[in-house]
Amino acid sequence: MYLKKYITAIAVLLLLIAVFVFSELFGQGNGDFTLRWGGFFSGGGRTESAEFKIKQSAIGGLAVGRSENDAYILTAGIGAPKASKRVNVRDVTIQCGKGRVFISVDNATGIAGIDVTLTYDAGLLEALNVKETEITSGFWLDKNLTKPGKVIISMAHSTGITSGTDVNLIEIVFQATSPVQSGTTTPLHFERILLYDEHSQKFPAIPQDGAATILPTLLGDVSGNGAVTAFDAALMLQAVVGLITLPSPAYPCFTIDIADVTGDGTLSALDAAYILQASVGLITLPISTASPAMVASNIGHPRFTIPNQSIQAGRQVNIPIQLSASEGVFAGELVLDYDSALLNAIKVTTPSKEPDCSLKSNLAKDEIKIAFAISKSEPNSDVIANVEFLVSPDVTAGTVIPLTMRQITINESHHLPIVVGHIEVLPKETQLLANYPNPFNPETWIPYQLAEPEDVKITIYNAAGQRVRQLDLGYKPAGVYLSKEKSAYWNGKNDLGEQVASGVYFYTLRAGDRVVSRKMSLLK
Repeated sequence: MYLKKYITAIAVLLLLIAVFVFSELFGQGNGDFTLRWGGFFSGGGRTESAEFKIKQSAIGGLAVGRSENDAYILTAGIGAPKASKRVNVRDVTIQCGKGRVFISVDNATGIAGIDVTLTYDAGLLEALNVKETEITSGFWLDKNLTKPGKVIISMAHSTGITSGTDVNLIEIVFQATSPVQSGTTTPLHFERILLYDEHSQKFPAIPQDGAATILPTLLGDVSGNGAVTAFDAALMLQAVVGLITLPSPAYPCFTIDIADVTGDGTLSALDAAYILQASVGLITLPISTASPAMVASNIGHPRFTIPNQSIQAGRQVNIPIQLSASEGVFAGELVLDYDSALLNAIKVTTPSKEPDCSLKSNLAKDEIKIAFAISKSEPNSDVIANVEFLVSPDVTAGTVIPLTMRQITINESHHLPIVVGHIEVLPKETQLLANYPNPFNPETWIPYQLAEPEDVKITIYNAAGQRVRQLDLGYKPAGVYLSKEKSAYWNGKNDLGEQVASGVYFYTLRAGDRVVSRKMSLLK
């Protein structure tokens, strides 16, 4: 009798173990349930029905106990029903030959263990490293990168992740194993993905594969976006004039090998010019030694000039930087010096528009660095840049502010001499100034200033108001006529050429509607 009882108990136990194993394999349960079996157990001369309760539990295993009527109760910890978790390989773009792939999950709550096998094309990619992310920091990590085309990862922690929605669990660093000529997309496939809680119970996982797009590494692609554009030329010019430093966090792909298209080991405006030409299809990179711009004999005799300008204090003035005989000129760099105590540099612009020309400038105290690149060289004269200044309102009329252009380099290797120009500060109103010397004998100089260009006459009268001499100075531009070379000159003679007598004389300036008089003394 007892033998039969124990055999039956063992059979039921084996049944429960089978149910437990089934649950473990498929990660599912159907709730608490009870098996009732009659006539298996007897004691004290009576036969009773036994209840076999299978109780779902968060902890795996089997437990044996007794019910209120002394029936044996066997409990199997099959695992609570768990919601599915969607696991993704985030799509990635491989730039500069490297990229980071993230494995994410829609709901990280409760995850304490992760087993992943990810496959990829070993002909295009190589896995370099595997890292935890912020949410899995502190997890034990084991990785196997020795098998080409496969990454095997195991991670575990003593407790599950408390919360997290759409978060990254794993970071994998890949590098491209071979160059590509255009963007190539290759799949990243889950071969295996298992998620566990802290009791080693599995979460149902729904995998979602991803892909890596490998961008080509192109000569001239300074930005690293997989194409050679005018923007790459602009970045080069910014680096040349010191506006940016490359590489930078924004442009990590930058290397000398990518940017130095001339191959001389330096970065220059000519590199930018070639990139600009390539962006509009005029040339193909890498360039050949037969490229027209590479032949030194094709460069003529370029010359820069700074036209002198005049402006009133407190006003803005535009200074054009002109280039003549520009045939064969594709790029240039220069420094423009100015006096920051008298001038405020506002901006530098170019009259040309991309993609034909790109220009960058760096405005600093007392100097402006300018670099330009041209896609099409022309033999004609042209304005390369317009520099806009604000003249300080405190500058005295007649002040000449020098401008000096130095360190002029054409096409990376042709150096030009220093160029000078100036800004003359104009008066704000027309005035007749005191003659000098005064008293005088027999000659004197009469200075004046013009706010606007005018026909100018100076008339000299004696003390009786009679006209003695008229000086027709003609049409004069606005400016200050202060020096002996510029002032009106009177030799002390009348209109008949006779020397006048000593005494007080009056002189009157007529310039447009403006009439101004002063007096002077001839003393013999």
